[in-house]
Amino acid sequence: MGETLTAVWEQVTALLQVGVSVIPVRDREVNGYPPKTPYALWKQYQERRVTPQDLWDQMEKHNTTAIAMICGKVSDHLEAIDIDVKNWPGIDARYFEAIRDLYPVLWEALRIHSTPSGGYHILYRIDRPGIPGNQKLATASSSTQAGIETRGEGGYIVAPPSLGYQVHRDNPIPVITWEEREALITLAKSFNEKIKVAPPPKIEKKKIDYYEEDPFSDYNHSSAAESLLEDRGWTQDGARHSHYRYFTRPGKDHGISASFHLERRLFYIFTSSTGLEPDRAYSPATLLTTLQFNGDGRAAYRWLVDQGYGHIKPHIEQQLVRTRLLNNDELPANISAGAKELYTKEKERLCTAYPHGTYWVQDDNDDVVKINRERFYACAAALGFRYYNGAVVQLATYIIRHVTERQFYDAMKAYCVEEDGDFLEAIRNAFESFIQRAGSFSMTRIQLLEEERILKSSREVAYITYRNGLLKLTATSHEFLTYENLIQSHPGVSIWEEQILPRDYQPLLPDQDVTQCLYYQFLAKAIGISDYLWEVLGYLAHDYKDETMGYYIILVEQCEDPRDGGGTGKNLFCNLLSHITGVKNLSGSQVQLNEKLLQSWHYERVLVISDVPKHFDFGFFKEISMGTATLKLLYINEETIPPDKLPKLIFSTNYSYETVDGGIKRRIRPLEFTNFFTKNGGVKKHFGKLFPRDWSATDWICYDWLLHRAIQAYLDKGEIDENPLSSGGWLKQFDQTFQVATRGFIHDNWGLWLRLKFVTADDFKTAYDLYCNQNGIHVRYRLTSFRLHQALAEWSRKHHVHFDHEAVERCNNILTKGKRFSQLEPAPF
Repeated sequence: MGETLTAVWEQVTALLQVGVSVIPVRDREVNGYPPKTPYALWKQYQERRVTPQDLWDQMEKHNTTAIAMICGKVSDHLEAIDIDVKNWPGIDARYFEAIRDLYPVLWEALRIHSTPSGGYHILYRIDRPGIPGNQKLATASSSTQAGIETRGEGGYIVAPPSLGYQVHRDNPIPVITWEEREALITLAKSFNEKIKVAPPPKIEKKKIDYYEEDPFSDYNHSSAAESLLEDRGWTQDGARHSHYRYFTRPGKDHGISASFHLERRLFYIFTSSTGLEPDRAYSPATLLTTLQFNGDGRAAYRWLVDQGYGHIKPHIEQQLVRTRLLNNDELPANISAGAKELYTKEKERLCTAYPHGTYWVQDDNDDVVKINRERFYACAAALGFRYYNGAVVQLATYIIRHVTERQFYDAMKAYCVEEDGDFLEAIRNAFESFIQRAGSFSMTRIQLLEEERILKSSREVAYITYRNGLLKLTATSHEFLTYENLIQSHPGVSIWEEQILPRDYQPLLPDQDVTQCLYYQFLAKAIGISDYLWEVLGYLAHDYKDETMGYYIILVEQCEDPRDGGGTGKNLFCNLLSHITGVKNLSGSQVQLNEKLLQSWHYERVLVISDVPKHFDFGFFKEISMGTATLKLLYINEETIPPDKLPKLIFSTNYSYETVDGGIKRRIRPLEFTNFFTKNGGVKKHFGKLFPRDWSATDWICYDWLLHRAIQAYLDKGEIDENPLSSGGWLKQFDQTFQVATRGFIHDNWGLWLRLKFVTADDFKTAYDLYCNQNGIHVRYRLTSFRLHQALAEWSRKHHVHFDHEAVERCNNILTKGKRFSQLEPAPF
């Protein structure tokens, strides 16, 4: 044994001298342990190197001449690539050839040992820590054992001259960079035939029988597949090989990031820096789907079809021509030339029969007629149908008209004119089934009516439409356009059919006196002519509204006692307004002050709340007047109405209104009616005519002229100034706000307070309690001191008196709280 060990000792110690950790291994089978296996306690040498003496002693003790090299950090970061040809014959030549071609300088530097089985060990050290453990790099498809693997941290390889291992290339063990090491590892992985292959993109089941060769397979075998990575910025690394192409990813100038196996038609990816899964194989179609379509197989399929990939079966082509024509779809790009010619001829015929296309379709795989929703919507739009504010409308030249559901459905059904009787019946049966199942929903999904298409009044311009044309009003001008002129000057603009007044526009003649027309006479006697009246009328007749125009137009009566009111013409005033703009009338006593308020309203521009009761909640209408409103439709979810579509508000009452709320007070613009018609038996009796049924043509001309001028007056000013109530109207409002008894108390004491100028708080309270007691006013109905102060302040403002309810004066050298009344001097203008 000593002579044998001595014979190999020089080679053994040579390894120790270059920093390799060496351990003895069995050179024959011993007690059931096969050759090349280490002895117990060998793993300690993964952390420390054996001394020459210890190694000699162990080898002599175990009677072995075989040794192994431990890889990893203990051997100065030694790693070996083990090529085992018994698991994969011929892999050594292919791997060596690839290294020589791609990395010739590195190839010349490598140390290589040969193995008894004909394989090889490639040895090198890394210039930094971090060698991983043993890794399997490449396995033949016919084998279960790796043909190329590494021996890294914790691993070992038998070293020459043990057991027939020999030095094949006697270079010193080179120190290479981590990048060079990765190049060798990656190159080895490129041969792996057992790499996990990414699943191919799937073809829809109904498309499987289409093809003699499907688009994915056709693409996989194409020359374009080989340049897939290069087309995306990858570069080919090294010379072209008979079996492989090698590629470097974008951002690197060398090194293998991927390979392509020409025979297996698979890409092998070795980098995680591109978003692709490393150590994975991809077919060209799978890689295309991943890189270009983010994994969307359907999108990749459509793209490949558009590029002409795939060979469709002849009988399927005939079916496609028929169904694609019916669906108004183009043929796929991979169809044959003969099928394309047939398609073109048939398409010309159907375009004549259905200028807006068809909305009934058939699948490529069956003959069942179905309704295609998107084509249904497109056809409806081409026929002029639109959805607007919860209903269907139809465009006809410059007119927008509302249509019923039945009218819409009948028009869509009548569009089917296919000459084949049996097929026509199938289409219409499919239509009826569709309408029964989804008609109401589909109606809401047709194209919306564009707001910009609707001719609308603005803050500066008012449009009024008549049968013979349109009148355009500004503050200083008026212009009449026939509808032919409108179409030319405003192409694409439409007007609502219901907004066209049922009369022709006629200008006022020079000899026509508007003050003698029935409408002017009615206004003069019912209200009284004033600039304020024209501003109010102009505001109401002007269709435009925004969030700054939130007036409450309140129709009240001048009479002091509400019991003396009625019959003054308030209702007629509102009815006559409906002949210039849309008006909706609701009963104030029955109206619901919630989201159901506007259920019966159909976007009329003026909302009249008539017969408003005495203590009405005007506060509810604040948001409607200047903001948005919620509309609760029957069987439909709530809808929010924007300010520009909300109506202007008129409140008609025989009572008055309270002005305690400052927000409401700023909005209110009262319009007071006289008792003229109350005393004279009403409008019909006074004039002897029904309004407006008995109006003459001149009356209508003057009516239009007056309202046009009213609109211009409002456009000129842009707002409605506040207007004080008449004496009777003011007293009625005061009584409603602060009680009739409060007016009596103030009236009885007013003269005294003005003479005294200062009334102590105690005297004031005593006087109020005395008045209430004398007039039987129960304590619960008496005003609080705060409300009394409000009432006195309102009374004082009306009578030009300065009122201070927290005044202090010295009486008998005692400071006393009270109320001061100071008569204001009239203004010198």
